[in-house]
Formats: sequence, C-alpha cells, structure tokens
Amino acid sequence: MSDKILRDELLRSHRYRTLSSDTTRLLFIHLLLCADALGNCEATTTAIGDAMGRPVDESTAAKWLSELSDVDIIRTYDDDGKRYVHIPRFRQRLRYPKGKHPRPPANLECIEIRELAEKVRPQSDLSQTTVRPQSDEVKRSEEKRREKRGTRIPDDWKPDPTLIAWATAARKDLNIPEVVERFRDYWLAKAGKDAAKMRWDLTFKTWVKNEKQFATIATDNTWPGGKSPYL
Repeated sequence: MSDKILRDELLRSHRYRTLSSDTTRLLFIHLLLCADALGNCEATTTAIGDAMGRPVDESTAAKWLSELSDVDIIRTYDDDGKRYVHIPRFRQRLRYPKGKHPRPPANLECIEIRELAEKVRPQSDLSQTTVRPQSDEVKRSEEKRREKRGTRIPDDWKPDPTLIAWATAARKDLNIPEVVERFRDYWLAKAGKDAAKMRWDLTFKTWVKNEKQFATIATDNTWPGGKSPYL
C-alpha cells in the first residue's frame, strides 16, 4: 500500500489543469504514487504500461511524457540506458535520504528535494552509526554473566611462567611439559557443558596436584570414583 499523499490542491494546480486529457492526468498520479522517497521513478515503456494497466507503445509513452514535461510537472532523464522521471515539488514526507532509483542531474533535481535530502542525511547517518555507551551497571551485569558461563580451553592454551614455576616446585616428580600437553589434549577432546571452566589456571593446579592419581585420564577418560574432583 502506498504511503504517498495526494493533496486537494493538485486539482487546482495550473500545470495539472492545463493537461490535455484525463489520461495524462492519471499518468501523472500513477507516476507520483510509484516514485521513491526523492520523487524519482522508472519511466520505460514497460513501467508506464504497468502503471496504466495496459500495453503502451513507445510513441504513445513519449507523447504523454513530453506533455507532462512541457508544463514542468515532471522532468525526464536517462541513466545507464534507462529512462526515469523526476517529480519536482514532490512535497512528500522525506524519511530516508536515499531513493530507490538513480537521482537526476543537479540541474534537473528540484532544489527543495535536494535541500531536504541534505538535511535528512546527517540525522539518518548519525542514527545508524551512533552507539549508545553502556551504563556501568549494564557492563557489570554483562561481565558477571560471562564469568558464570565459563569458557572452553583455548587450542593454544599454556600456563603462564608463574604457574609453571608453581607446578615445578609443587611436583618435582613430574615432567611438567608433558603434564601440560596431557591436560590440554584432554580438555580439548572433552565434550559437553562440563568442558567449560571459569578458571583454567585453578583447574590446571588441581590436575597437577592429582596427576599421579589420574595418570590414565588422557588415554581412557576414566576417573577413580567415577567423577573428576575438579569438574
């Protein structure tokens, strides 16, 4: 359904009343209703025939458009081999600065429409690009939500130097690089919600403390007692 406005003043317009027939008047109304936000619409023979609801040949379409152009109720122009119509004094509410069809040359475009387009564009661009800053309360809520959810272990996870030093001092009987590899491989292969942890450093510490007891974990995925103490 069209959202164009047909004002009663059109019926009193000198340009509209001097048209030679109701056919050209009806064509103008159809072109106005088909126009995009900047008052432009396609005016090929096919488009005019579709608007009028019957086949129209090229000579007839050219005659109608010529009469409308003579009284400056429309302005015709070409773009990429296709004919278009610009409706000056369009006087519709301009919500979007970008129309559906190519705009006419500057010397043909209605000054009123061009000024409105330039006026609306900055507001439209601002509404699309401006991001409202989050309040501190929203940020804290988002951070807490992420903390509660936990994450899977990264593919390239490795303990930081401080954690390596702790593991080396705590378990001198272990080859820590091998422990790190077993730990990472196990959790990468782990499926389900239990594979997400909030603190991988603490999970690794628990693993190191219990490494001898769970030496077969990486190969058979079994736990003494049936459940990992750090799941």
